[in-house]
Amino acid sequence: MLDTSKAEFESAEQMANRLFEQDGTTGEPFALIRFTDPHGVVQRQRIDNTMLCMVDGVPGYHVVPRQMFMQVVRQLAAERKANLYMMVSEAWVAPSTADTIEEAAAQRAQYGNAKDMPGAREVAIIYLEDMSTTELWMANIIRGGSKAKLTPFRLEPGSEAREGAVIRVLPHLQQANCN
Repeated sequence: MLDTSKAEFESAEQMANRLFEQDGTTGEPFALIRFTDPHGVVQRQRIDNTMLCMVDGVPGYHVVPRQMFMQVVRQLAAERKANLYMMVSEAWVAPSTADTIEEAAAQRAQYGNAKDMPGAREVAIIYLEDMSTTELWMANIIRGGSKAKLTPFRLEPGSEAREGAVIRVLPHLQQANCN
C-alpha cells in the first residue's frame, strides 16, 4: 500500500473499531474514496448504502441493495478519478476446499450461506485499493458474554487475486498503469 494510503487505512481501522465498540457492529457497509479536486486539493468522501431515494413511492433515506450501492460508488470513483477506495463492511467467511467455480457453487448450495459452512467466522472487513495494490484486511468478530469484541485487523493472503462485487472499483488506475 502507498504511504499516502497507509494513513487513510489507519483512519478507517480506527473508525471501524470505534463503531464496533459503540454497538458491537461496524454498521451498514460504507465506502471511502480519495481524489484530487480541480483546484488540486485532496478530498475524501464517505459513501453510505443509505441513500435519499424513492422506494415504493415513498421518498426518504433507504438502505439500497448492494448492487445499486456499488454502482454509485463506481460512478463517483470514476467521475472524481479517485486514487484510493476503501470498503468497510461485515461478513461471514468460510474456508473452501473447492478447486473450481462449479465446486464452490455446489458448496454454497449445500450449506445455503457462508454462515452455516464448517469453519465459518464472522469478520469485519476493510478492503483497500490504490495505485499500488489491492488488500483485504479482516478482523474476527468474537461474540459471547456481555460485549462483542473485534480482534486486530490482519492482511489476508492472496488479497490481490480476489474477485467480487466490491473489488476493482478503480479501473481508471489500472488502465493508467498499463500505459
